[in-house]
Amino acid sequence: MEELCGADKPYLAPQKLEEEHKSLQMLCLEQFFETPKMGGDVFSAEYMKKLEIMIDEAYENFVKRNESKQLMNAYRTPAVLCLVMVLSYILSTILDMFGIESLSQTAVLGLYIPLLLVGLWVYVRYTGQLRSVGTIIDNFTSAIWDQALQPIYMKLLQRGLEQAVNIAGTSKKKKTN
Repeated sequence: MEELCGADKPYLAPQKLEEEHKSLQMLCLEQFFETPKMGGDVFSAEYMKKLEIMIDEAYENFVKRNESKQLMNAYRTPAVLCLVMVLSYILSTILDMFGIESLSQTAVLGLYIPLLLVGLWVYVRYTGQLRSVGTIIDNFTSAIWDQALQPIYMKLLQRGLEQAVNIAGTSKKKKTN
């Protein structure tokens, strides 16, 4: 596993990592069964359980290390907060155009809070202090992404793909005619 996704190796797709883990786990267990042992089946079963636990723990560590290599995971928090700032600014501008000042000021507040959180997140990342605050900010932005932004993103992506398919279909019809 170290050769596949060790510290000096690039990010590996999670499906590929899991496939490699399963195949290497089977190889380890085969080697365990093929190796002659003293002490009988009782001792072998006990050590097999320990081996499986060690393999699973190592796999979990490799998964965590691999996930930390993915660029989007590393910068998800500031990206989400910056997106919230941009959306708040656009909302505040639209509300200002319609003369709804009170709601516009609330939207401006939605601009400054993420800005403060980005600054605090950067401080936590570069100093290593207040790690619990950094975790709270990461969890907060993950919830924003999962509950609000990702569904919108997926709908927009789906519409874009549908339009691309429709355009490709109409251009093929024109070429055949």
